[in-house]
Amino acid sequence: MGAYVGGEDDQGRLQVWFESDDGVRREVERCSAGHGGLSWGYEGTGPGNTARTILADITQDRALAQAWHQEFSSDIVARLTVDQPFRLER
Repeated sequence: MGAYVGGEDDQGRLQVWFESDDGVRREVERCSAGHGGLSWGYEGTGPGNTARTILADITQDRALAQAWHQEFSSDIVARLTVDQPFRLER
């Protein structure tokens, strides 16, 4: 099944990766609403971008990710610890 993990990349930017069960990690393509980077742990644009990014990767459907990102952000992404590493099982 794997998991989505978030943390800082080599340049100190917040990033999301997908980590397979065998430990192989790939960067998840960002799917944002024009401005702002990724973040989590509160309500706002950054957490919305993170939610949209994860949903677009899971579904491979940007329109579906756009339609559902606010609910996913409020229910899951906003409840993570602010900008600290996280792991969400797929």
